[in-house]
Amino acid sequence: MRTITLDRAWRLALHQAGLSADEVARKAGLPVDLLSRDPAVVSVDAYRAMWEAVEGLGENDPALAVRLGAEATPELFSPVLFAALCSGDLCRAMERIQAHKPLVSPQKVDLRHTPLEFGVSWRWPEDVAPMPALEMAAHAVLVTQLARTGTRERIAPVAVTMPRLPKNLDALADFLGTAPTAGPAAVVFRAQDARRPFLTASEAMWTFFEGEFRRRSEPQQQASTVEQVRTHLLECLPAAEASIDAVAARMAVSRRTLQRLLAAEGTIFRDVVRDVREELARRYLCDTSVPLSEIAFLLGYGEVTSFIRAFRSWTGSTPQRYRGVRRHDLAPGARRTAPIGTRSTPLPF
Repeated sequence: MRTITLDRAWRLALHQAGLSADEVARKAGLPVDLLSRDPAVVSVDAYRAMWEAVEGLGENDPALAVRLGAEATPELFSPVLFAALCSGDLCRAMERIQAHKPLVSPQKVDLRHTPLEFGVSWRWPEDVAPMPALEMAAHAVLVTQLARTGTRERIAPVAVTMPRLPKNLDALADFLGTAPTAGPAAVVFRAQDARRPFLTASEAMWTFFEGEFRRRSEPQQQASTVEQVRTHLLECLPAAEASIDAVAARMAVSRRTLQRLLAAEGTIFRDVVRDVREELARRYLCDTSVPLSEIAFLLGYGEVTSFIRAFRSWTGSTPQRYRGVRRHDLAPGARRTAPIGTRSTPLPF
C-alpha cells in the first residue's frame, strides 16, 4: 500500500490558517492525534480524506487556499520546503521538490523548460481518485509563494489551470495575479522569473538536509532510538529547538521514556546532541566556506562565542585553526595528516 508522510508543517499550516489539526483529523475519520505524531504516515485514501475535511471545515472561507499555500516560509521547517528555499532559483527548487515529492504525496511533478516559460504540472496515478479543488489551489499558491519568498519579488504566474475550480476564485486570483482556468493541474511562469536568484539560497543548508532526504526515500529497518534522535536533531538544531522535550514530542513519547530508551542503548540525550553538533561542525569547517556565524546558527547556538567554546571543548582547537589545518592537509601535494581531534569514524549523515 502506498503511504504518505505528513510532516509537522501540516499542523503549523492548519493552525496559521485558523483550523484545528485535531478537528481536521476527527472529521476525516482518522486518529485525533495523527498530526501530533512524528512521522504521521497515512494511506492515499486517508490523505484525500484529510483534504476533504479541510475543504469542508473551510467551506465558508474563500481565502483558505491562499492562507494554506502562502505559508511557504522558512519558519515551518518542512524539510522539502526548506530544501527548496536553499536552491539557487525556482527551477532548481522545483527539481528538488520533484525528486522528493513521493515522500509527501502520491502526485507526480512534471517540469517543462522552454526559452520563454517554466511550467510545473501535477499528475495523479490513474488508480487514485481526484483530490478536492482546494488541494490544487493550495499547491498553486504554495509554488507562487515559494518563488516570492526565495526572490523577495512579487512574482506572478502567467497561467494557472486546474481540473476542478474552487467555488470562489476572487481571493485566489488576487493572490496569484492571474485568474485560474479549467485544464490540467499546472502553473506556468516566465522563464526569466523562474531563473531569478533566490536570496535564500544556501548550499550548506542543502548539504545539511540532503542525506536525510536520501534516507527517507530508501526502505529502512526500524531505526534505533539514537538514530531517530539524530534525525530529529537535523531539523531541530537550526530552529533552536534541540531540547529533549522538543525531540520527545516529535517522537510522540514522554521525556522519561526517551531517557529510558537512550539509556538502554548506553547513552544520554546530551551526549547525542554533542556528537551531532561536533560532527556537523567538522563537516562545515572542512567542506565549506560557510562563516562561523552561520555554522553557529546551523548548530543551534545563539552566539558565535558559544560555538567556539563548545568546539574547543570537543577538539582542543578553535574552529578557525581546525579549518586552517584541514585546508592545508587537503591542498594539492600536501602531506595527508589527521586534523586536530579528528575521529576515525565516518559521518553518518
